[in-house]
Amino acid sequence: MNTRFIPILLLLVFFVSCSDSEKERTYKAKLKAIKLYNDANNEQQKGNWNKALELYNESILLDSTNASSFNNRGFTKVVLGDTNSGLNDYLKSIQLDDSLSNAYNNIGLIYARRKNFDDALINYNKAISLDPEYAVALNNRGMIHSHQSNHQEAIADFSKAIKLNAADGRLYTNRAISYYLIKDTSNACLDITKANDLEDTTAKKYLNLFCK
Repeated sequence: MNTRFIPILLLLVFFVSCSDSEKERTYKAKLKAIKLYNDANNEQQKGNWNKALELYNESILLDSTNASSFNNRGFTKVVLGDTNSGLNDYLKSIQLDDSLSNAYNNIGLIYARRKNFDDALINYNKAISLDPEYAVALNNRGMIHSHQSNHQEAIADFSKAIKLNAADGRLYTNRAISYYLIKDTSNACLDITKANDLEDTTAKKYLNLFCK
C-alpha cells in the first residue's frame, strides 16, 4: 500500500523545487535591476543621459514594477527631447505608486510647457498634498498661479518655498515679479535685491525696474 504514494510525493517535491527555483530567479533579477537602476542614476548625475537611458531600459526589462525606474527614465527621456514618451513613463510610475510626489511634479512640468495650466495645477496640487514641504512643486505651482493672474496665491506659494529653501535666488525673483504685478514695489525691490545678492542670473534685468 505504501508504494502507491511514492509517485505523488515525488511529484510534490518536483513542484516545490520548481517554485523555489522561480523565486530565486525573480529575486536575482530584482537585485540586478536595482544595480542597473543605481548605475543609471549615477550616469544621470554625470549628465550621461543616453547611457542612463540604456541602463534604465535594462533595469525595467528585469523589473517592470519599480515606479521610480519609470519616473527617472521619463525624466531622462524629457531631457533627451522625447517628451511624449517621457510623459508616458511618468504616468506609468504613478500607476505603480500613486504616492510618488516628484512624478506628479514632473507631469505638471510637461503640462505647463504645453500651456495646459489647469492640468499642470492639478498635478502640482497632488504633489504638494503628498509632500507639503516640496519646495520645487510649491515654486512651480506659484508660477501657474502667476500665469493665471492669481498673484496672491503665487506669493503664498513662493513664500512657503523660500522658507524651505532660502538660498535659492530664483524664488525671490519669482516672488518679486508677483509683488510688482500687484504694484507692491517696496516688497518687489526687496526681493529682487535679495535675488541679485544670491546671484540669480535673471534678477539683474529686473533690478532697475523694481527699485526705481
